[in-house]
Amino acid sequence: MAETPHKVLAVDVCTDKIKHLLELAQASVPWADRIQFHRINIKNDSRLEGLIKLANLVTHALSLSL
Repeated sequence: MAETPHKVLAVDVCTDKIKHLLELAQASVPWADRIQFHRINIKNDSRLEGLIKLANLVTHALSLSL
């Protein structure tokens, strides 16, 4: 995140996998305004389609790290 201008829109049913990124985003890091987290169940939430339409790239990430 620090090396690119990209924005991240993360979607999951819980924050366990990216909790460390969300904690950093709340701190005073330069990219704090470029990460969004949406807590939804992708199996049965109609908001998912709208979030996908906002994205340039959609990927399934098993785990994220800095």
